[in-house]
Amino acid sequence: MHEFTVEDTFLLTGRGLVAVGEGRFDDLRPGTAYRAEVRTPAGATLWFPAYKEWLLIRTSPVVEREAFWLKGATRDDVPVGSTVRILVPDSP
Repeated sequence: MHEFTVEDTFLLTGRGLVAVGEGRFDDLRPGTAYRAEVRTPAGATLWFPAYKEWLLIRTSPVVEREAFWLKGATRDDVPVGSTVRILVPDSP
């Protein structure tokens, strides 16, 4: 399981909401479907299919960020401060 706090969100035209948070999840592959549990600051728990996105951010010093497209989510569903857990199925 991988977890991050949502620091920012943005919309991809034709796709939907992407949630961004600090972390480095090198073992997760872009384009692979994962299951995300979102816990909002208000205490609601929501579930979405999640896909890792590539972020093209150049900063100095380097700050690691991860981004996941949460299919079907809106900004109202995933406010900044929400916690996202990416669940990875066990390998056989």
